[in-house]
Amino acid sequence: MHVQTPAETTAGRWRGAGEAETAIYRKVYTMSNKSRPARATDTEIEEAIRKTGGLFALAAQRVGVSASTITRRVAKSARLQEAAREATDRQLDLAESALMKAIEAGESWAVCFFLKCKGKGRGYIERQEITGRNGGPIIGAAVTAELTDAELDAIINEK
Repeated sequence: MHVQTPAETTAGRWRGAGEAETAIYRKVYTMSNKSRPARATDTEIEEAIRKTGGLFALAAQRVGVSASTITRRVAKSARLQEAAREATDRQLDLAESALMKAIEAGESWAVCFFLKCKGKGRGYIERQEITGRNGGPIIGAAVTAELTDAELDAIINEK
């Protein structure tokens, strides 16, 4: 069966075809001329993941597929999952190494960050105390349900 190109049509319709047939032909013509993305092998994807440090969007660009394709293929393959884990671990090692260099150089931001993350067992934590109005107790729904209207008005109108 010959499918006419748009150049072979008259006013957007294929010669001798009705509206429904024209729509079908147009769909077939469009689908047959769409270029499909290349199918990357697991080996190509694994290499791209390793070379990009586990960054799926960059790996996808390297092999000519979408990032969602990389994500889907990694989810299905233990080998690709391991490659992604190893690449991410390498990136974490590099980041930790840079952090340690900054600490050794006396960078206060790095020292503070490290103590907040790793020094919790020694008391280096950020603590937030939450109180009610003017440092008083927090009044929740259970407490306010037991208050009289006059007591609620007094709390609302406190300054």
